[in-house]
Amino acid sequence: MRVFVFDEDVLKKLLIEATYRFLVFDDQSAYSLPLNYRLTATSRHFLANDVSSGQENKILKYSAIKRVVVDDKEFFIS
Repeated sequence: MRVFVFDEDVLKKLLIEATYRFLVFDDQSAYSLPLNYRLTATSRHFLANDVSSGQENKILKYSAIKRVVVDDKEFFIS
């Protein structure tokens, strides 16, 4: 288990490592991030697809994310 602070730099580094799956979780839902095209992100927010609502786009704050799954590795946010 790895614990870290989730921000724009960490997001970009983890996306480089991802080969088939990138999921982020907040208190309510799971969200997937696309691996095959450019990520839309700023220093405070990023765009992800809500898995539970049929891939609807959502704008998320980095601070709202509690857990990240990259391929088969799980990371917890401090």
